[in-house]
Amino acid sequence: MGNLIFTLLGILSPLYYPLSRLPPVWRELAQLLPATYAALLVQGVLGLEPATNVSLALDAGLLILSTAVGLVLAWWLYQWRES
Repeated sequence: MGNLIFTLLGILSPLYYPLSRLPPVWRELAQLLPATYAALLVQGVLGLEPATNVSLALDAGLLILSTAVGLVLAWWLYQWRES
């Protein structure tokens, strides 16, 4: 299961190629993955992809938001399993 999730994250997020190379349906799905925002942020900061300050701030904000949601969800699931 872990390998499947890792493979999907690696294929759908723009770690190895630009997001624009994905078909539109897969691109929309990739927008749901936190790894996409991390990759876009790194590519923009390093100058590998053109990025504005607004898009970098948006990517950073969405990455922070997805991290917060993930931590809250993990905490909630942990509390649920203890009960």
